[in-house]
Amino acid sequence: ISNSQLIFDPGIAPIGSDTEGILAMVIEALRSIHKDPAFAGVHASVGLSNFTVMLPPKRADGSPLKSPLESAFLTVAVPLGLDFVIGSVKRKYALLDPDDPALLCVKDVLALKGYDCVMRVMEYYS
Repeated sequence: ISNSQLIFDPGIAPIGSDTEGILAMVIEALRSIHKDPAFAGVHASVGLSNFTVMLPPKRADGSPLKSPLESAFLTVAVPLGLDFVIGSVKRKYALLDPDDPALLCVKDVLALKGYDCVMRVMEYYS
């Protein structure tokens, strides 16, 4: 079987309960696969809706919550080789600007540890 026929799914956990750094592990797995010449041409996929499962549908101001956070994940993960997602046709996915609040939240969560990750997500949607 050729590399182009392989799809890796590193698994993704809900950002709203990630006290164990699973999001950081997923990003590191994508980074490692993308950098390794032995994996040249492989594909990567995640179940993107799992990323925001159990979060409220909207932020406190009424703006959408899930699409921006999922887009923030894509903005981080696509350059690392993520090229497939299982997602929702109802979401409006986009690569985000560097100063987008959802992207800043995801980057903060990647840098934080433990319960601070959950608190940062709560701060984003409150």
